[in-house]
Amino acid sequence: MHLRKVQIKGFQSFEDSKVINFSSGINLIVGENNSGKSALLRALRVSIQDDRHRSEGKFEEYELTPPIVELEIEISGIELRRALMRSPGQVYVPIIAAGSEGQRLAFESMLALTELVFALRNSPGGPSSPNVPSWQVADPGQYQHSAAVNSAPGNIAVIDGNYALNDSLWPVVWGSWSAQAFHFNAERFSIDRCTISNTLALGPSAANLPAVLFTLSGDQGSKFDELVKHLREIFPSIGNLSVRPVPGTQDVEIRVWPTQEMNNVQLGFPLSQCGTGVGQVIAILSAVITSDHAVIAIDEINSFLHPAAVKSLLRVIQTYYASHQYIVSTHSPEVISFANPSTLHLVTRNGYKSSVTALDPKDVQSFREIAGQLGITMSDVFAAERIVWVEGQTEELCFPFLYEATVGAIPRGVKISSVIATGDFNAKGRDAKLIFDIYDRISSAAAPLTKSVTFSFDSESLSPAEKEDMGKRSRGKVKFLPRRHLECFLIDPSAIASLVGEKDSHPAPSPGDVENELCKIAVTGKFDGLKIWKGDLTDENWLSTVDAANLIKDVCAALSDHRVSFSKGHDSLLLLQYLVRHEPKKVAPLVRYVKALIEKS
Repeated sequence: MHLRKVQIKGFQSFEDSKVINFSSGINLIVGENNSGKSALLRALRVSIQDDRHRSEGKFEEYELTPPIVELEIEISGIELRRALMRSPGQVYVPIIAAGSEGQRLAFESMLALTELVFALRNSPGGPSSPNVPSWQVADPGQYQHSAAVNSAPGNIAVIDGNYALNDSLWPVVWGSWSAQAFHFNAERFSIDRCTISNTLALGPSAANLPAVLFTLSGDQGSKFDELVKHLREIFPSIGNLSVRPVPGTQDVEIRVWPTQEMNNVQLGFPLSQCGTGVGQVIAILSAVITSDHAVIAIDEINSFLHPAAVKSLLRVIQTYYASHQYIVSTHSPEVISFANPSTLHLVTRNGYKSSVTALDPKDVQSFREIAGQLGITMSDVFAAERIVWVEGQTEELCFPFLYEATVGAIPRGVKISSVIATGDFNAKGRDAKLIFDIYDRISSAAAPLTKSVTFSFDSESLSPAEKEDMGKRSRGKVKFLPRRHLECFLIDPSAIASLVGEKDSHPAPSPGDVENELCKIAVTGKFDGLKIWKGDLTDENWLSTVDAANLIKDVCAALSDHRVSFSKGHDSLLLLQYLVRHEPKKVAPLVRYVKALIEKS
């Protein structure tokens, strides 16, 4: 399930937001303070306040209409089937086909669809649907009657008979939306203690978080351990987490430990005594770990987390929980630069009225516009003992994942962060030693306890002499990837076939198709100007020098008739994850490099 569109009418600072489009992945809402970002996210809540839009021309209560929020929610047939079985009873579904068998086949065909888009409407008076049928169809006029569908746990059956046109399927979808849409605001949560209950369903306000964690630790201990592991990554000062019954009461409480050892309950601290953001992060992690395909709205993420913690949280959700949809508001450039957003919306306010402008995340001018609104400050390496500056955002995502997937948890105190512009270190006319010194000083200023700084750069087309010179100027702190760049380790027909299949609705190419296309394109002058290609995809000499990122990009485009574009930041991680699962030997040289980089930094 995810939110495709929303339009807000008459709510708080929005007279009419117009249609706002969202996508999978991370959707960023940016803008100045008091621009309307929080109002936009509040409009997505299941229970919407009757807070009507006012202006100089209209402010008397009798003049104002109640708020209306129009939503387009996408749900798969599989998710809809599960939702029907979770909420047993009789449901009326508009059907074109006549006769019991025709109705049954039509309904089963509907549940076999990968995408069903429902139009829903929310207001202070409760939800409704503006359409019959409530889902998008080519010609609604064809629907003249309904089928009665009876659902029970484990079973769905179409009841014989034609019924008047009625649609009660949308409340089932609304029920799923209510259970799968989470809203985390910027205020301090009071969620350290609650009445004990056996539940994994986190409530809208996360008030039952202790009960959820208590159940999770008992029923799904591996997932609880997973949550604690991520919590340590985000907050280096946290060593462990526990949930226990409060003696003499019917309550359970969350306790936070500064060490991994939990030897005496008095040495753990109630969650209420921890920093503002700790509770929010635990609640967010609980939602993503215990849900499937949820919609996670996080308001002003930078207001309750330090920039370094924000980046760690974003890396965790991008790497491990990408199946969820995230809608995140921020005024922080650090979030914008690291979130790798699928959509980007700028909220501005003029007097009483907020408006939303969709921006292209890849458009440099758009980022300049945001920078003008926000101002730019960076703080990536706070509290780090050892800092590894890497080539770019791709390495900042992939290196930690690779280490954790093949070696174990990254040593505490090690931070991996991307440099602003690699070219600064070897550009003609630039003092490379001065650039290295600047990064040294940035590291020391942001993290006074920093013991070492290391740089990891792509080999690209640098000669041995140029690498040696950069090594001297960095005083031995720079390391070079053994191949031209990261994507040189990701040239694998099966992995690329899987990527194209995942991104394209057409039948996926076979590994053989990919291999043929790789060999066909690799021989062209664009990629074989030095005549290194020998027809062998495993040739180390060729793998060390080929422009693999552009090769993979061209292959993806050719195999999909240009429907699939290769995005380094996101798709390199997907290829790497595939290889770690299915062909770990192929990335063994990269594992050795990253391991040495992190452990010897």
